[in-house]
Amino acid sequence: HHSFLLSTTTAAQPLTQYFKIHAGVSVARADAGVAHSDEIRAGNEITLKMKQLYFGLLSAQRRKQAAELRIAAGEERLGEARNGVEAGAILQLKVLEGQAQIAEARHALGSLEDAISDMRVELNDLTGLPLDTDVELVAPEPETTDVTTGDLISGALAHNPEVAAAQQTLKKARAGLSAAHAEYIPEVGAFAQYVHQDGVPLLTENNSVLGLRMNWTLLEFGKRSGQVHERKAQVEQAEENLRHVENRVRVDIEKEVRKVRRAETGLAAARESVAARTEMRRITANQVEANTANASALKEAEGQLAEAEAILFQAEAERSIARAELQRTVGHK
Repeated sequence: HHSFLLSTTTAAQPLTQYFKIHAGVSVARADAGVAHSDEIRAGNEITLKMKQLYFGLLSAQRRKQAAELRIAAGEERLGEARNGVEAGAILQLKVLEGQAQIAEARHALGSLEDAISDMRVELNDLTGLPLDTDVELVAPEPETTDVTTGDLISGALAHNPEVAAAQQTLKKARAGLSAAHAEYIPEVGAFAQYVHQDGVPLLTENNSVLGLRMNWTLLEFGKRSGQVHERKAQVEQAEENLRHVENRVRVDIEKEVRKVRRAETGLAAARESVAARTEMRRITANQVEANTANASALKEAEGQLAEAEAILFQAEAERSIARAELQRTVGHK
């Protein structure tokens, strides 16, 4: 009886597969970058929506206060008109006209109240509060900083999430092209082998082998070349998309800067209107005190002043929202 023992231990290390692995890692990183850009973009959209609801709700509340003052003034005038009719000094047509104006004002007030309720529900939903929460909003301090084009475009190209997503998509396409080229590289790996045998006297008991192992497909019938052409087309498409997004951002920046400047002009006009209405209210109050004007005239002046103040706040809101849209395009929260 003759016994024979053979044991083999092999350690292998792939070499050229590293290029394929590296390309795959680059693709995964690009996907992560796109996801991060999408997250930033979603956050910026939520921030902008929050500002729009916030300022819209405050503006609607100001307009509601102005409408209530206008209704009070109309009721005061209507009472004076009725007294005039009783005295025979004013036609009944004046009373009917006053009643119609008050009815229209009350309808407008009801629409404002509905809009306020809708915006309050949306704001609560956006902030995660119970929908029936009664939130008291505080008006922000007026903004005084000037908006200049400066480095806005370069800042947007560096931070805009859509540009960042397009850049990551281009990186992904280039990594895919590198992976396609790597398919031409033979699969080469190094190995070390240890062989122990016991049973053949003519052979040494312990043997070691170091070497390289290569696998290479000679004919693939155009599969690799077709894949390379496909990945090149994807790279060209990603490059064109990046150029388009960058140009779109440049256009949006210029439009939004002009929008901010128009809002600044509207804000200046609204401030002048408030100053004029304030002076008119003061003059009317003096006339009422001197009995040269009816009490309804003062209420009317107060309503007009409140309306001008509501328009002023709306102008401030429009400027703030325009700035927020600009910041969203630049990529800043």
